[in-house]
Amino acid sequence: MSDDKGTQDTAAAYTDEELDQATAQFLDRHLKPIARRTGRHIGEVLDELAEDLFSAGVLAYMLANRTAAQDPTVSANTEAGVLFLGMLRQMPGHEDQAAAMTGAVYRLARADAGIQD
Repeated sequence: MSDDKGTQDTAAAYTDEELDQATAQFLDRHLKPIARRTGRHIGEVLDELAEDLFSAGVLAYMLANRTAAQDPTVSANTEAGVLFLGMLRQMPGHEDQAAAMTGAVYRLARADAGIQD
């Protein structure tokens, strides 16, 4: 859909298949492992997850998949993680969670590179 200025409605730009793929990736990569580790059903994990976090995770994969399709050097999983953290930092009430996750990623990256604090 376009308005008078020629801008495109972002929601219309994604197909049902892209939404399904991104949802499956977010579930498979993040929520199902949480369910396995905790011994809970995936439905319980979803029930406890804030809707804005679920939406951000799926949106991050939608955007990341488009980027990875345009540039084969981009990992959709890595890109989705970066996008998710960026979105999380902008969500009211989730700033501390974003800071903790960013710090954990930073420490893991340093450890993987053999850099000690």
